[in-house]
Amino acid sequence: MKGYLIAAAIALLAGALWLSHHLGYSAGYTAGTNAVQAADAKGAHQADATTDQHQTAAANAGNALQTQIQLTIPAIEVHTDDSKRRIRTLYLAQPAAAAAECRRPDSVQAELDTAVDRANAAARGDLRPHPAAQDTAQGAMAAQRGGSG
Repeated sequence: MKGYLIAAAIALLAGALWLSHHLGYSAGYTAGTNAVQAADAKGAHQADATTDQHQTAAANAGNALQTQIQLTIPAIEVHTDDSKRRIRTLYLAQPAAAAAECRRPDSVQAELDTAVDRANAAARGDLRPHPAAQDTAQGAMAAQRGGSG
């Protein structure tokens, strides 16, 4: 009978050890899960902050580009209209050629080449106002101010 009591005590002790180990493991698992969730939340917050910074930077760049366009478009339009007018004038000054002989006069080709070069420079962002367009734009601004150019 003593043997049964000793076996029962050992079994009870083993059960108690298993239970304490299981409860300790569960607490550690819960603590690890909480730590992972906290790290995930912190990372998500940082990603949201970075996204907000990128969106703000994109909006600022868009506004700066819009401002630059609003400042440069009038000068480009003045020059473009001036080029169109000169090309029309050159073509009107020349009599119409036969279809077989139709080619651009050298003065028109030079004007077209200049327009292409300016368009390519504008596409590269290397825009320099045409002197005639700059004078016209300055005169227009002076007229708006009520002064003389």
